[in-house]
Amino acid sequence: MFRDDLVLATSRIKRVTTPLGNSKPERIHNIKLALSKFNGMVVMPGEEVSFNQVTGPRGLGEGYQNAGVILDDEIVDGPGGGVCQASTTLYQAVVRSGLQVVKRYKHSLTVSYVAIGADAAVAYDYKDLVFKNNTELPIYIIAEVVGSDVVVTLHGRPLEEGVEIKIINDVYETIPAPEPEIVPDSKAEHVVYSDEKYDAKKSQVGYKVRTYAVWYKDGEESQREKLTEDYYKEVTGKRYVGVTPRGGVDPSVPVGGGDAPPVVDDIPTF
Repeated sequence: MFRDDLVLATSRIKRVTTPLGNSKPERIHNIKLALSKFNGMVVMPGEEVSFNQVTGPRGLGEGYQNAGVILDDEIVDGPGGGVCQASTTLYQAVVRSGLQVVKRYKHSLTVSYVAIGADAAVAYDYKDLVFKNNTELPIYIIAEVVGSDVVVTLHGRPLEEGVEIKIINDVYETIPAPEPEIVPDSKAEHVVYSDEKYDAKKSQVGYKVRTYAVWYKDGEESQREKLTEDYYKEVTGKRYVGVTPRGGVDPSVPVGGGDAPPVVDDIPTF
């Protein structure tokens, strides 16, 4: 009954949602599993909470599934893909409730479900989200997937009447996406003809951004605190191009001279 009593004795500070978009079932499963570790949690005054300590390892053996994860500057399948949306939504709720963020990391790429600079990446052994209940009342966490959204709600000491905290970003520099690295596909692993191309990795724009927690009182800004300054590095893509002229001759095959056999174009045309 303690948790139920706590909800009745405190107020909802903030409810934050982030969209799941077109997430695959495996990704949603991972998010739900991570959220379940926080759902119903009580954080006492002065207590610190580590996302990694609460969830523990997030591998296949712990019930997580393979889904898209950001590894360096690429998205690949890996155990626990999607968990960072759970940590990001929790981070948003913590900041917008006025709690103290002790540790937070960014992704190497921007993510679609929050504004640039407002994310919180986690990786079990080296990236963590840590926050502290810096109020005099316990904090009660509700964390769940509702419909097509990830939802985190914090109950505890309410903000002053008329006060709202927002996360505001300032993208102060945008770096154009570089031209992709061109790789001749001499082994025809992706494309054959010289007028064909295959983008194995897309070039991406880079960003430099400052993010602030901004307090508003009755709609007017009253306080601003810098949270982070991040550089989401621009990404050089990789493009494979074919090497064989369409309807022509493969330049890697010798033509005439000495004992070289005559060239036969054995690629059927339709």
